[in-house]
Amino acid sequence: MPPESALARTLRARRVTASGWSSAFFLANVVGLVALIVLLLNIINQSFGYAVVNYAIKPSELSPDKPLETLSEAELARLLEDKVNRNRLRAIVRDNLLGRQFSQIRLSGAQVINIFPERAFDPERSDQTFSRALGDKRFSTLNARELVTVFSLGLGIPRESLENEPISVAFSGKAFNPAIADKKLSELSILEAAELLAANAPRPQVTVDYLLGDPIEKLFEGRNFRPEVAEKRYDELAIGEYIDLLEDNLDTTQLYRIILRDVAQLRYDRAWTLIESLTNYQGILAEKEASDTLREGDLQFKAWLSLDFILTELTASPATTGLRTSLIGSLWVIILTILIALPLGVGAAVYLEEYAEKNLLNAVIETNIRNLAGVPSIIYGMLGLAIFVRALEQLTSGAFIGITDSNGRTVISAAFTMALLILPVVIINAQEAIRAVPSSIREASYGVGATKWQTTARQVLPAAFPGILTGLILSVSRAIGETAPLLVVGGLTFTLIDPNGPFSKFSVVPIQIYSWTADPATGFRNVAAAAIITLLIVLLLLNTTAIVLRQRLSKSLRG
Repeated sequence: MPPESALARTLRARRVTASGWSSAFFLANVVGLVALIVLLLNIINQSFGYAVVNYAIKPSELSPDKPLETLSEAELARLLEDKVNRNRLRAIVRDNLLGRQFSQIRLSGAQVINIFPERAFDPERSDQTFSRALGDKRFSTLNARELVTVFSLGLGIPRESLENEPISVAFSGKAFNPAIADKKLSELSILEAAELLAANAPRPQVTVDYLLGDPIEKLFEGRNFRPEVAEKRYDELAIGEYIDLLEDNLDTTQLYRIILRDVAQLRYDRAWTLIESLTNYQGILAEKEASDTLREGDLQFKAWLSLDFILTELTASPATTGLRTSLIGSLWVIILTILIALPLGVGAAVYLEEYAEKNLLNAVIETNIRNLAGVPSIIYGMLGLAIFVRALEQLTSGAFIGITDSNGRTVISAAFTMALLILPVVIINAQEAIRAVPSSIREASYGVGATKWQTTARQVLPAAFPGILTGLILSVSRAIGETAPLLVVGGLTFTLIDPNGPFSKFSVVPIQIYSWTADPATGFRNVAAAAIITLLIVLLLLNTTAIVLRQRLSKSLRG
């Protein structure tokens, strides 16, 4: 035993050290809390405020007789038909019904270089390869002279024979439709030329649809289209037929937003923060009047975060965009992640705590699980890309059940990747929860003749479930805000189609926030702030639900 005075000095030194660390811990918490409050206030500051609204064509000019927003679906469709040219209308239909990133080959057919990649431009073999200009052209747009070049280089048929001889002679020994036997290649329609090339192409994927694009009945499978356009291809449609597709598949609100975005060209030329709007209104008016651009616009107080913003589909303009598509994608990914990770994590924890022997192998497994909890999320993204997107593409694309318009970059691939990401945390927390169950519960169960499995399933797991839910809350809180692994796996920064199943393409809210914050256009920073608040609300709702369930389970166990 040390002398009394030495003991007192030791205790005093320990108290001072403990007090110092306690103060440091308290200060760190205060600093963190202040930083979070400042961050939240800054986000709220960006989500509301005055903005100058402008139009290329004012709505009153588009509809002089009555307000634009009161027009019927048919009237809006006719307005689109009158004001938008065919090429722009073609893009509008694609963007709003198929998605901006929809396969261009399925829409308009393959480029020449896709059909014969071995004939890509080579300056040292210019007489045996396509020019860059010809290689980039789509087969459906080739003229008669270009068709001769493609058939000659691609199939190895002499050019003179293709130009001067009928098909029966030029294609002697090859496959062709007898109906075109007496025609020359230059006399064929583009459909006949595509059928001829598909019959003789060296690669099986070169079909008529591959060359010219899918017919409408395949492109719009599951959507509405008129019977008379079913066999037509997308580029063959007339203006009125594009309008019919929009009118048959979109409601009045969606058509109105298209008018605002593509005809009236609604835009925000300048936006101010909430603090600026509340404290410097006169300065805002002065700035507006001093600028020729701003003077023509309307000054409006804009709530970027609104129910309309949450329920509206994604668009390319901050004035009309919404979060619905990404929000649905986030919910799909999180729900599937929970359904995958929870049973796997709890099962692993039960095995390690209740069944596994205490040996070196199991000790190594537990150590690695704890190490995996600290692995950067981008590594999980790369693992998901290699395994779920590429190696298991037949399963994750839905090809095994007949889905043909997707690849491995789907909701289910993202869910499996996120399940891997949170699995170590779920396992560790489930182990701790199971370990915290009093041994007396197990002993009492064994005492009345229950087996080990009956004891685990009916006594241990129900008692541990509140703790398991706590781990799940922490895991979901991490997963819902992840961006990097989902970008690697294939989350889209722009998609117009709501995910409707595990094999759908998707975007999630964090990816959308990342995309918007990187866009310099006026308004995108504001919609990003609104999306951040929406994400926080969703996270709070999920956590609140889990906490309420945990409390009810705890009460039922106690009572």
